[in-house]
Amino acid sequence: MGYKRLWFSIAFVILILCGCGREEVIQSNKSGEGFHAYIEYTKSLSYEQWEEIFTLPWVDDYTLAGQEGALSDDLSALGDRAEHGPYWMDNPLRGQKTEAPHFYLMAFRKLTAKDLEKEMDYTLLEGEIPSPDGKGQCLISEPLAELNHKSVGDVILLKNWLDPEKTVKVKITGIYKGPEGGEIMDERLKDSLADEPMNGIFVTVEDLKRLTHGAEREGVWRLSSLTLDEAASVDKVREEIENLGLSNSVKLYTAEELMDRMMGGGQLHEDSAGE
Repeated sequence: MGYKRLWFSIAFVILILCGCGREEVIQSNKSGEGFHAYIEYTKSLSYEQWEEIFTLPWVDDYTLAGQEGALSDDLSALGDRAEHGPYWMDNPLRGQKTEAPHFYLMAFRKLTAKDLEKEMDYTLLEGEIPSPDGKGQCLISEPLAELNHKSVGDVILLKNWLDPEKTVKVKITGIYKGPEGGEIMDERLKDSLADEPMNGIFVTVEDLKRLTHGAEREGVWRLSSLTLDEAASVDKVREEIENLGLSNSVKLYTAEELMDRMMGGGQLHEDSAGE
């Protein structure tokens, strides 16, 4: 249930921050820019499973993000833990201890400098955001760049911490500045060097997909919303989700249903009872 509670909290905050009362949300789906539907999931899916949903013929657009830890021989990590040598964590893929990740990789299908500042309180200082459809690109923090004497144009090699043989080479396209302190929102990486926010590295979806292919643990990818061609397609997508055998893990809501649900407007689906 952890995924579900977190998702609804985020979704509610987004709608409120956007100034969306119930009527405004309903009206926004009649704007002529596609019909928006939102995803709740109780079990994390793999990239391939999410892909079966966002490539359905009625889907015009979608919001996808990924996150995972990484190691690199080309970078030293920030933080006090770096002084104490390797830190070990359970490796769910190998059933043994593995060196904990030093860096936290984040991939967003759509990310702009404005999103970076508004949603994450980060500022793009130099260069560019990695291209949404590109590969071999990354964005690193100013403190991390200074510690490692790196600048825009330099190339680094990233390794999947669960399987270091999985690597991807990326060029630094930009450097960001953000508030230091605090922790990332990934409990799975808590107490590792990757838990230091300024060790966060933005990469492209394609690069994270390459890095985790064949070595993907639960919770790497999340699909939060779909833009459909019309309102009538919601039921078609729901039917396909059921046909894919994913209806127990994934639910699709219109904005109106989502607001009613979060405001205590009752159950939307028969199998939602007892949640």
